[in-house]
Parts: sequence; structure tokens; C-alpha cells
Amino acid sequence: YNIESGELNGGESEVWTFTNTSTLELSDTLTLKNIFGYRKLDTWDAVDYDGTILPILAATNSARAKTYSNETQLQGTAFDDRLNFIFGVYWFDQRGIEGTGTPFMDVRNQSPGTIAFGGTARLQFVRIKNQAFSGFGQIGYKLTDKLTVNAGLRYTSDRRTSDSSVGFVSRTVFNNFHPT
Repeated sequence: YNIESGELNGGESEVWTFTNTSTLELSDTLTLKNIFGYRKLDTWDAVDYDGTILPILAATNSARAKTYSNETQLQGTAFDDRLNFIFGVYWFDQRGIEGTGTPFMDVRNQSPGTIAFGGTARLQFVRIKNQAFSGFGQIGYKLTDKLTVNAGLRYTSDRRTSDSSVGFVSRTVFNNFHPT
């Protein structure tokens, strides 16, 4: 089948990811570990929802975001490996923008006996910012070879913000106005 379309159809995404885990043995019983991550996203897609050659209903979306994260841990054991522990901090930062355009065709009655075909496009842009910070710790003590008591604590602070703007653009593409 050959399907006609009045709008662009398709999409493309590009994602870059980088991660690194580094470990440093400070002693026989103490280890410093760092886990870093970076991700970049660029994407767009376009869909002709009505499936006709007329520009009646379609949508175009695009997004761009960058994300960073880092976790640092101090791990260790003591008292002949009866005590084990981990302490750490975590940080996360994500920022991005998304845009959506949705044009659609409508029929407008301007005056008696006159019909105009036009279109309206709804445009929306959203900016996001997500941040998190946490500190954590856990201690385990081996009471016997088969019984270990663990205690842990974690503090997390999240902050998420977004702002959005919406606009409409309208135009007339055909008018059969006939003066009498």
C-alpha cells in the first residue's frame, strides 16, 4: 500500500552515556569507591495522526536533556571482619527542555455563505530541573557465624521544578468569500 501523508513522519534519537566506577584500596580493611554517570539525550519525532494528505492533525515532539550523577562510598570492616560498614553521599542533577507542536485543520464560518479552511497550531515548551542529594550509612555486626545485626540511616533531599509555556498560532489557508 502507498499511503499519502500531509505531514512529516519519523523520528530520531541520539543518546550518549558515560559511566565510571573507580575503586581505591586504602588498606586491607578500607575501600573508597566512586561511581559517576553522565547522559545526554536529543530526540525528535513527528506523526501524521489523521493519515491523509491534508494537514488536519499531526504532532512534532522534541526533547533535550543532560543528566549527571555521582556516588562516593567508604566501605570497610573491623574487629576481625565481625563489623562491616558503608558510608556515602550521592548527588544527581538533570536539566532538560521538551517542545511539542500540534497543528490541526479546522473549518471556520466567517460570514453567511463563506467558509474558510485554516489551521491552528498548539505549541508547548516545558523546562525541567531535577536535583537530589543524599547521605547514607549502614553498619553490620556479626553476632555469630549465622546471625548479623544491621542498622542503617539515609537522608535524601529532592528538588524538582518545571515551567511550561503554551501558545497558539492560527492561519487561514483557503477562503471562498464571494462578494455579492
